[in-house]
Amino acid sequence: MKNTRKLLAVLLAAALLLAFAAPALAEYGFERLYVNGVDATKVHLRQQATTASASLGLIYSGTEVKVLSRDFPGWIQIQIGSETGFMSAKYLSQVQPESKAPVAYVYNPNSSWSYLRSGADREAQDVGRLYNDEIVYVLGELESGWSYVQRGAQSGFVVSDFLRSNLQQGTQQGTQQPSGTDYSRIPVPNPSMQVMGHTSAGDAIYCFIAPDNAQSLYFVAPEGEHAVYREDVNFDGQPDLAVNTISGTSNHFFVLFVRSGSMYVPVQVPQLGYDLCNYQLYPQQKLLLSSANNGAAGAYHDKAIFRWNGAELVLVRRATAEMPVDDYDQNGLIISAANPQLLKIRVVDYTSGTFEGTVLYENVILLAGAESNMQVEEAAFWQDLR
Repeated sequence: MKNTRKLLAVLLAAALLLAFAAPALAEYGFERLYVNGVDATKVHLRQQATTASASLGLIYSGTEVKVLSRDFPGWIQIQIGSETGFMSAKYLSQVQPESKAPVAYVYNPNSSWSYLRSGADREAQDVGRLYNDEIVYVLGELESGWSYVQRGAQSGFVVSDFLRSNLQQGTQQGTQQPSGTDYSRIPVPNPSMQVMGHTSAGDAIYCFIAPDNAQSLYFVAPEGEHAVYREDVNFDGQPDLAVNTISGTSNHFFVLFVRSGSMYVPVQVPQLGYDLCNYQLYPQQKLLLSSANNGAAGAYHDKAIFRWNGAELVLVRRATAEMPVDDYDQNGLIISAANPQLLKIRVVDYTSGTFEGTVLYENVILLAGAESNMQVEEAAFWQDLR
């Protein structure tokens, strides 16, 4: 009996140890650690588990990594984005240190934008676009000529030559040039929120407690973890709140709450029919861009530019690129047929105040040749706004 009790005690202690030792594994499906260079700003990612091995690149302190294996004495095999390698265990910690990731500005001398890719390869999946003079955080610099960067809640790889340590003058007439205020997204640690109920569609109704004034804020989203950020989204000098409601491979949706006096006001965007997607700020022009990747490596997309009117977003311009659908009358029946080989592009300006707006550009092209028409669409989309 005494031995049985001792065995039960040992098993209980082991279970408790496992429960508390690997909370990240239970919560995220994998163990996560953070690069911690201590006195160093960045740490080598090695090809093999030895300091004599070639360096694959330098990863900045504070960057989150995924653990692949601990079967190497003094070393841990890790994954950063899609890249894998080895890092000395002494430079990895369970507690996230202060990020040392520097800010960089995007500048592609051959275009107004650069691809953000899922991997450090030109054939890797396109997960978004980084426009010239847009601000990103550089999490890692690879020897292969790629950088691992973060934009808001989205991360991926961009060609290192398309990044600048300061604003490239004359690229887009100051697009996204800082206006003197810090508008970068700052994560709110451990946001307080709970599910209050569900909609008829099955989405959760969340109550989120604002961290500074304890105001109850509500939003609707699928159940899961939702990140919260501080950012001056309406350029009035006061930090607002942005809640990341959905995160996918290419699209990250947000709801905004702007500060008005001592309270937060929810921002409605009925013109889109969905939450803001991959939003980007243009402080000099006081514009906000929502840009959704709807498929075909970004050829299908929906972009909208807004101006602020107090706590309200006013639609300025919208560009859609989608598969054209034609209606045919067959013996009195209306048949809708889509052509997957074509792409219908349409840019509409709404500054006249009319519901229909003014068409600035419209074209139907072959999907296979879409990329050559993107610059025409881009020029019409930003006409007289930059």
